[in-house]
Amino acid sequence: MLLTALNRKLFRDLWRIRGQAFAIGLVMSAGVTMFVMSTSAMVSLEESKRSYYDRYRFAEIFAEVRRAPNGLVSRIEVLTGVGLLDTRIVNDVLLNIETEPRPVTGRFISVPDQGEPTLNHLSLRRGRWLEPGRSDEALVSEAFAQAHDLQPGDAIT
Repeated sequence: MLLTALNRKLFRDLWRIRGQAFAIGLVMSAGVTMFVMSTSAMVSLEESKRSYYDRYRFAEIFAEVRRAPNGLVSRIEVLTGVGLLDTRIVNDVLLNIETEPRPVTGRFISVPDQGEPTLNHLSLRRGRWLEPGRSDEALVSEAFAQAHDLQPGDAIT
């Protein structure tokens, strides 16, 4: 009998504050919805990042050294936890672009003589890959090309 009387009182009280109870329910459901959406977006972004890193074999660790001998590569490759190793030559230079009044800083990053790099593959959006044996060709990032209105075949000094 006591439980039934308490239940009737509960329902009477809820009926009196039905507008507030409805508003509380809406706020709670909006909160749960936002939590589910945020979690789904985070999972989707993490999966996209993982997929991108796998597809382009993006390196997990970068180390910069000056004038390292080639013999160091074989010593690093045998270290525990090292799966793949790729060495590059990186050099920052000043570029003269006809459409720019002042020199522009560019970063040159070497690529293998034959084929694509082992790590950090490149995605060509326009143009073609470098021809072996040609020293007068370069790949340019899309953002740099757009910022300086460069097209495939344009020259930079």
